[in-house]
Order: sequence, then C-alpha cells, then structure tokens
Amino acid sequence: MAGAGSALGAFLAFSFLIAGGRPTGAQTAPSEGRQTLDKLLPGIGMTWRVAGDVTLYGGVHRGFAPPRVEDIITPAGGSVDLDAELSWNWEAGVRGSIVKGIKGDATFFVMDFANQIIPQSVAGGIGATLTSAGRTLHRGGELSLTLSSRDAGWTDAETDVFARLASTWVATARYSSTRIATVPCFDGAAAGTLVATGAGAVPCGAARDVKGNRLPYAPEWLISGAVGIEHKGFTGQVEVVGQSSMFADDVNLVAVTPDGQRGRIGGWAQVNVAVSYGPPQGNWEVFVSARNLFD
Repeated sequence: MAGAGSALGAFLAFSFLIAGGRPTGAQTAPSEGRQTLDKLLPGIGMTWRVAGDVTLYGGVHRGFAPPRVEDIITPAGGSVDLDAELSWNWEAGVRGSIVKGIKGDATFFVMDFANQIIPQSVAGGIGATLTSAGRTLHRGGELSLTLSSRDAGWTDAETDVFARLASTWVATARYSSTRIATVPCFDGAAAGTLVATGAGAVPCGAARDVKGNRLPYAPEWLISGAVGIEHKGFTGQVEVVGQSSMFADDVNLVAVTPDGQRGRIGGWAQVNVAVSYGPPQGNWEVFVSARNLFD
C-alpha cells in the first residue's frame, strides 16, 4: 500500500491541466448583386364561337425571359453575360367537337425571337453552358385529338374506351441572323475537305455563316398517342411516344463526332404501358407502369 501511495503521489506531482482557447476564422470579400428589370409585355387575344362548341381563337403577345441564376453561373464558378430572351408570339387555331365523343384542337404558331438562349456546348463553344443565339424563328402547328366511348354513348357510364393523339410539327426552327461557326474536320482531314451537313456538303476547317440552319435539339416532329380502357376503377393503357431526328450543333453536321457533341441524332419511338386501380368511391389508388418495352 505504501508503494502504491508513493506512485500515486508522483503521478499527481507531474500532472497538470491547461485550459484556454484561441479564436480562429477568416474574412472573405463579400459578394452580392442586385438587378431590377422593368418590361412592358403587351398582348391581345380573341375567341369566337362559330357553332355549338366549336371555337376559333388567336392572339399575339410579347415574350420576355431574363436569364436565370443557374444560366449565368458556369460549372467552374464564373459567369456568362447573357441577354434576356425577347420574342413576339402569334397563334391561331380552332377547337371543339368533331363528332360526338371525339374532340380536337389544331393550332398554328409563330415565335419570332429577337434573342434566344440556347446550349453553347452543342453550338460550337466550349466552357460556358449557354449562349445568346441572336434572332431565331420558329413556325409550326400542333394537333390534339381525344376519343371517349362514354361521351359518344357507345358504352355505359362505368366503362370508357379512350384514345388520344398529340403531335407537334415544327416546320421552321432556324437562325435568322448572322452567326459564324467553324465546321470541324474529321480523322485528320485537311482543311477544305467537304463534310456533309443539313445544308449540303461544305468545306471543313473554315468559318461560315450558319444563318438559316436549324437550331440544335429542335426535331421537326414530336408525336404521342395512347389507347386504353377504364372500368369500375381499373384503368389500363398503352402509350407510344416518339420524335424525328435532330441536329446537335449549329452547323448541322450529319456525321456524329467521337465526343457526341455534334452530328445528327436519329429519331426514336418507345412504347409504355400503365395499369392502375382505385375504388370508385375510395381515396387510394395503386399503379404499375413499364416504359420503353421494346428498347
């Protein structure tokens, strides 16, 4: 016991506690910004019921969209000087019942941009995500059709065989102002070698005006349709969606580059299936869906 007490005394004699603290931190330069935008956006529209539930409609309005914060900040933390999108938009169409149980809506539209923001990585640039494309023009039409056996009186109130079709035709989606871009040369080809584009064969390695070329990622056709049945809370449908080919760059290259950033992307279609059930007077529903059945 005496030896143990002596050892404990020696331990306490050479033991001490230091308490204290030191403030740490670093002050960085504050960064903030503020901008106010005031824009008058005129617009006018009209509708005219010509017969029954058939209605003609049309309108024109000014479109305006300033770049979002996520648009002007690059992945590297820098910023991009983007102008606001500004456009005049026209539309004219007709909607209503074609026959009992079948309804339709057809629209013709024009969007004339004084400036449009598009992805720059697919428009010949590197680094920034988006760029101001200048003047662009979009023209086309939209058509939608719906069919209901219940509304047509072909089936009772508890059963409905339905179908729907929606299509968008963008006949024009082009650059309307001067835009200079360089056609790349493939596999070490010499400058001046002809390369296939949507506008025909053009020499590579040379800067050229792409005014009139189709905008990147602007397919001419987008189509979706579905058929199905609804009966006492059960609903099942088969859907088909697809689109036509589109270009991935402003020079409208036909061949695809190894990095996949340029060239023509082929059209596609896929088939989806969905099934659901919910009691007619219940407050719950379960559903199962499968997409791209045929890859």
